[in-house]
Amino acid sequence: MAPSETGGPARPTRRQLASARCYDRLMRRADPYWEGPVRRRLLGGLTGRVLDLGAGTGKSLPDLAGAGHVTAVEPAPGRRALLAERARRAPVPVEVADADAERLPYPDASFDAVCCVLMLCSVGDQARALAEIRRVLAPGGTLAFIEHVREEEPGARALLQRAVAPPQRALLGCDLRRRTEEAIGAAGFAFEEIERHRPFGPLVPSQPIITGRASAPR
Repeated sequence: MAPSETGGPARPTRRQLASARCYDRLMRRADPYWEGPVRRRLLGGLTGRVLDLGAGTGKSLPDLAGAGHVTAVEPAPGRRALLAERARRAPVPVEVADADAERLPYPDASFDAVCCVLMLCSVGDQARALAEIRRVLAPGGTLAFIEHVREEEPGARALLQRAVAPPQRALLGCDLRRRTEEAIGAAGFAFEEIERHRPFGPLVPSQPIITGRASAPR
């Protein structure tokens, strides 16, 4: 299906496109081993108007086949260009948008569901982004999430994560040590399900990973 596109026609540079393609290859190589099956289970049941925040290059679009309409938000120009290509082949109507998660350009209660896949680690103000998600969700709407979080158990994993976190934040804009579960609860969401995973070896600092669904207040 042909996507509509909002948020400005800025074309990506060659460097941005090359970076997006490298990111896409990395994500797709890792996908079958863990995230893919979890993502399909969490997103597969989402219906109605769905907001895919930080949609990247569009890996979640096939999992949203049950939605009536998807708004896929991605601020990085290179990734957004690949996202637009994949949106044309999506099983549902997709609008591709350039927007800031902390200042979403949508009215209150615009969506029945929001999905965040490895996105809340990189927003500048996580509390504000979650407040915006709550605002644009209809009462009782679903927030589905897959996010890596701070390692709270003492030991080698926590020490490694603490050492790697500053350069990772500087180079990739990703904060490894956020307490995202607490932040979701503090934003007023009620957890319907949540699981904590450590799917990778001890030298991978981007874990544990929390997955689940939470509902907006009615």
